[in-house]
Amino acid sequence: MISQNLFREAVQRGYTNVQLAGFDIEKPDLIDMLEVESLTSEEIFANQPVVEFSKCRFCGVCSGYCVNKAIQFNRFVPSVTLIVARCCACGNCQKACNRNGIQMKEKYVGKIVQGNLVQHHLIAGELDPESEFQVPLIKALLERLSPESICICDFGPGTDLPVSLALEQMDVAIFVLQNTPDWEQHLKAMITLTEKCNILSGLVINKSEENSSFSVEVSEYCNLNSFPIWGVIPDFGDLENNKDFDNTFNPEVATLPVSKIWNSITQSHPILQLAYNETFTQY
Repeated sequence: MISQNLFREAVQRGYTNVQLAGFDIEKPDLIDMLEVESLTSEEIFANQPVVEFSKCRFCGVCSGYCVNKAIQFNRFVPSVTLIVARCCACGNCQKACNRNGIQMKEKYVGKIVQGNLVQHHLIAGELDPESEFQVPLIKALLERLSPESICICDFGPGTDLPVSLALEQMDVAIFVLQNTPDWEQHLKAMITLTEKCNILSGLVINKSEENSSFSVEVSEYCNLNSFPIWGVIPDFGDLENNKDFDNTFNPEVATLPVSKIWNSITQSHPILQLAYNETFTQY
């Protein structure tokens, strides 16, 4: 919801080339929530390594060449295991194997859907429900982002490898934090990740009120750690999942502080007041 309203905010402020991108590939709900014109779909395939155990001597060389630690080697109980969710299909493992024990086989990983929202553009990935081969689909999405656009990217929760790889290509990250028992742990992980990627980041407290005990606790934590809070979003219940939800015309959500969030971002990243080619992400 926040990414959609930031998209609307950018359009209303007069940016002429805005792209809304859905990186939550396991839950691609952006397409269902918005009226998209001229919808097109593109299937994405990638080469996945397959170990031929009849040729494998369990030397472990392949795991040493795996950039994302997708190949796990156990020397005590000789075994080689591929963690598909971490595989980027680079082929390094195949090149490292001198016994021809790894073959690259083409796999369907999902699809990319694109469409127009008036003169603006929507793009979203949808992972094959039977696949965990996420990284190639994320990379395909990144390749299709428009360099001339302000790209507002919607991410799923967490700080796993697909998120971290995509985040490296972003300029600004908005953390959306809700009241859960482990909120502090999640916030620490997100801050660590964006510091590693060396990008600007700030926090939006979701489904809360500014004076609630949770918001006060988070504010105290952020003050101690010099981390900015860019906005607080009230809880609208099931209303935000309604396809017809539109804060522009619905008086119940007229106070949605999207403008405040946008102003906080541009004040922290002043080049956005003039430039049209910066990339944003929300996850």
